[in-house]
Amino acid sequence: MNVHTLKTTRVVLVRFDEIPLNKLIHRPNLEQLAKFFRFNAADTMQNEAGRAVILCRHGIHKGDSGECTVNRLILEERKIIFEIDGSSDDADTFYAGLVSFLAGLAERTEKGYLQPIVVSDESEIVAHLEFSIESLFSPTYLQFVRSVVASEASSDVAEVIVKPASLAFNVEYLVKDNSLTDYRISLSRKDFTVEARKGFPLTDQMYYSKAPFDTNTHIKLLKELERAILKTP
Repeated sequence: MNVHTLKTTRVVLVRFDEIPLNKLIHRPNLEQLAKFFRFNAADTMQNEAGRAVILCRHGIHKGDSGECTVNRLILEERKIIFEIDGSSDDADTFYAGLVSFLAGLAERTEKGYLQPIVVSDESEIVAHLEFSIESLFSPTYLQFVRSVVASEASSDVAEVIVKPASLAFNVEYLVKDNSLTDYRISLSRKDFTVEARKGFPLTDQMYYSKAPFDTNTHIKLLKELERAILKTP
């Protein structure tokens, strides 16, 4: 396995009244946030309930592995969402820097300030994997695609080639922690996908995968998938 790119989208739920939105809606404070992370744009909007939402785009964060692009940062009443071109470790250091900035702006000094109630990572990986896309499917399914589906899709004006392109699973969460119920937090269904990377021939064995896991777990699962397929006779 050879990883080409990593992307992490993190959702952090915190307690009400901790994110200093009432200060961030003032332009000088918002400009300080934009300058701190070198965001190209920082704006105040309203959600469907009419509450303030901060949206920042195209910033830079200097993490342990170097500079990472922060594609977007969203601050809501009790939710922080950000997407970073980097690993979950990079997301950790970005969040620590954000907490430090917000603590200074809000003049909060307590140790547990902006301590997450729930942290959810969704990672995206582009990687070369040592198996063909057909290896992800059973012979019965491949025969169905190549014969029955291809036959039904036949055309008088063009040759029809039907190929499997992706594998997807639903990951659902049944809440067991009563504290989540106390905070009225529910966990939504996520998808785990492995598919041929668009723009590459299938023979290059380049894949795009998206999963509701941190990048380390995601890479581990893809490596285990690769090993399992290579062991298959």
